[in-house]
Amino acid sequence: MSTELQDRGILPMSQRERGVLAILKAVVSGDRTVTEAAGLLKLSVRQVRRLKGKLKTQGDSALVHGLRGQPSNRCLEAKLRTQVLAAYRQRYRDFGPTFACEKLVEEGLKVGVETLRRWLLAEGLWERQRRHDPHRSRRPRRACLGELVQMDASVHEWLEGRGEMIVLITMIDDATRRVEAKFYRHGSVESHLDLLGIWLRKYGRPLAVYTDRHSIFEPHEKGRPLADPDAQMQFGRALGELAVELIRAHSPQAKGRVERSFGTAQDRCRLIGSTPFNTERSSE
Repeated sequence: MSTELQDRGILPMSQRERGVLAILKAVVSGDRTVTEAAGLLKLSVRQVRRLKGKLKTQGDSALVHGLRGQPSNRCLEAKLRTQVLAAYRQRYRDFGPTFACEKLVEEGLKVGVETLRRWLLAEGLWERQRRHDPHRSRRPRRACLGELVQMDASVHEWLEGRGEMIVLITMIDDATRRVEAKFYRHGSVESHLDLLGIWLRKYGRPLAVYTDRHSIFEPHEKGRPLADPDAQMQFGRALGELAVELIRAHSPQAKGRVERSFGTAQDRCRLIGSTPFNTERSSE
């Protein structure tokens, strides 16, 4: 309840509470019976008698919930909100709410993801991610490890201007999401074959590899794919010798799992900071 209103002798009540008060006052005055009031309020006779007794002893305020105007038990302190937002502005400005929460917990600032998201939206530090209608139906995930492995490369400012441009090549199993990724100086055929070799030694031979239509995987002439569907490049011939099927996707959305992994990697790679970075190191 508002202290200011109480000081002025005003008791804030909801429409329902005012209706209950009118019925109970009729019971107290004898204009209605307890049974009639119970039927109108959809309460038991015992509950109506209890409310009638409280109304007689405490007055109209007996019908107002005791926690009215009090902060929720789950309400976080304003001091914590200030500390969290200050830390976000100073160190995690370009982090998403989920990843920022993980880093804030490491600093001893425990806050829920949705709570942080609401705070950031209120401060204009985060924009709601709008979801568009799906362009096509989602392809079902394969049943077991090795049935299908997605492969793609991402050219990005991974070192944020602190070094040469590098390429992250990633392979991700469609069923288990097991990932093998490695940074290379160039996204060449040799780089892709190198990562394929790492995967083969670690997980064995997959049944199929799912890629895009880059010239590494599909023959091109003057920037356009050849009309011959049986034409192969060096990478495709290598898979053929291993009896591994090469599937070339028609859109980035078809390789959604590996594409989304790049977004996660770009977000978390900011933790590297100014630490010396080895472009020949494999990471999972």
